[in-house]
Amino acid sequence: MLPNPTSMLLRRLRINKAKEVIENAFINKLFDNHLKKWRYVELRYVDVISEETFTFRQSKLMKQWRLDHISLGADPQQPILAE
Repeated sequence: MLPNPTSMLLRRLRINKAKEVIENAFINKLFDNHLKKWRYVELRYVDVISEETFTFRQSKLMKQWRLDHISLGADPQQPILAE
């Protein structure tokens, strides 16, 4: 059975909205509009990947960032995992 084109379009719209929310969250938190530069970390791109097509091997190669648990301002600075 082929996917419904309307369903596929709605899914794509939700995916693009999620990507936009993530990008805006990074910009709001880490981009200095006055200086026009990133602070601490630069967001270069957001990859949208379906969990249905994401293999276990691929998940092991990806680096997971949990910004709500990392503090660059802590004294001493919290370690960031090596790549």
